[in-house]
Amino acid sequence: GDFIEFKIKADTAGNYAIDYRLATQTGSTGFEVLIDDVVVDTQAVAATGGWQTYVTKTSATFALSAGNHTLRFRSLGKEWNINWFEIKKQ
Repeated sequence: GDFIEFKIKADTAGNYAIDYRLATQTGSTGFEVLIDDVVVDTQAVAATGGWQTYVTKTSATFALSAGNHTLRFRSLGKEWNINWFEIKKQ
């Protein structure tokens, strides 16, 4: 049930994707990404070789309307780190 939440704003409607910078020593079932309580992506995190050994993964493409939204990362498994994420219009 653990999560982190952010308020985001899309200037224009369209298709978007998220780049994630992730690390884990042992691997993890990862997390779900929800926008306005709708799951738009699920990421398992394979072992990267260390807690600070990061890899970049990209989400599936999802539609986003213009305006304000709530972005939530909901943990499915333990033992993963996120360094940063970036939402990009496709």
